[in-house]
Amino acid sequence: MKRRAESQTGAQVIEFVAVIPLLVFAAILAWQFAVFFYTTMVSASASEAGARALALGGTRAEVDQAIRRSSAGLQFWFEQEGGCRDRGDMVAVTVNVRVPFATMPFADLGFVLTGSRASAWCEGPRLS
Repeated sequence: MKRRAESQTGAQVIEFVAVIPLLVFAAILAWQFAVFFYTTMVSASASEAGARALALGGTRAEVDQAIRRSSAGLQFWFEQEGGCRDRGDMVAVTVNVRVPFATMPFADLGFVLTGSRASAWCEGPRLS
């Protein structure tokens, strides 16, 4: 009877070692989904900040600075549409963000871009 218990212990160790890579892969995948959704939220917030800056009569540099403050250090680029010539004009800012990837030695996942667009009504130039 004791001999049978020892053989079961060895089988449990082998099963445990076989399951570890699956658990690690599942954890990395869950983390990657969390990073993707976080990046999507940051992109939306950054585009809103950029549209707000543009609607207040900001220059491209001011829009860039507003997006940079909201982008949480992520790599981004943006496009702006329209300009505030008159009060009530519509402007839009589209922000694209590079999603950081967890690297895996057996797969080259590259990267995914997530983008969001926000628009706002012009309120005229800023009052100093």
